[in-house]
Amino acid sequence: MPNRDMLLIAKKGVDIQHQLALLEAILLEVENMSAICTANEILDVNKYKRITQPHLIEQYIQNKRKKPFVFLCNKN
Repeated sequence: MPNRDMLLIAKKGVDIQHQLALLEAILLEVENMSAICTANEILDVNKYKRITQPHLIEQYIQNKRKKPFVFLCNKN
């Protein structure tokens, strides 16, 4: 499990440990490379392109050398 800082606001009488366990389960489900590549796209201003193919988005994320004016944008 990744180590992360979270702020959880709950009502009195709520089992915080149970809520944290549920939240961790949800985050593990949506914080994978497939979900990230589906929810994002690359905007390449240099080539005037929008890239939506998941394998190309994954390559961009894993590449250490980023090009100027190439942006990872959320589709939301």
